[in-house]
Amino acid sequence: MLGAKDQVIAIDKWTYDNKKVYEFTLQIDERVKNKTLPAIDKNIEDIVGMKPDVVVMWAGQKDDIKTLEDKGVKVIGIQVDNFEQVYTKMDILGKISGKEKRADEIINYTKKELENINNKLKNIDPIKKPSAMFGDLQSWISQGVIVQVIVL
Repeated sequence: MLGAKDQVIAIDKWTYDNKKVYEFTLQIDERVKNKTLPAIDKNIEDIVGMKPDVVVMWAGQKDDIKTLEDKGVKVIGIQVDNFEQVYTKMDILGKISGKEKRADEIINYTKKELENINNKLKNIDPIKKPSAMFGDLQSWISQGVIVQVIVL
């Protein structure tokens, strides 16, 4: 999305191991499709050995973040529980990749589309408003996941 895949030097092993995430991610990067992009399996020494400029990982991995920082690796912990945090994550990734303009475009487009959807739904009686879910729970969860750990 950001056009910064050339800056990614490794991903988490889970991306390859989780079939649905892998199938989604291989469409984004040929290296994932060919399994030539290195995958890290929580091995701190492997991450440090790659000499990344920055590691982006889930904020909840506090012990791993501290260990990496203690070894001199810059780490950005990201948490995504709602749309505002998705926008924040996109903004952060735009800044660290030098793709701020593209990040802003994606954020603004997403906000506009959600506003359009909400405007179409706002006059529907809540009792008559249909509810729907696309896909199964696993695919729903994995569609929002790009990678768990990105090493830049």
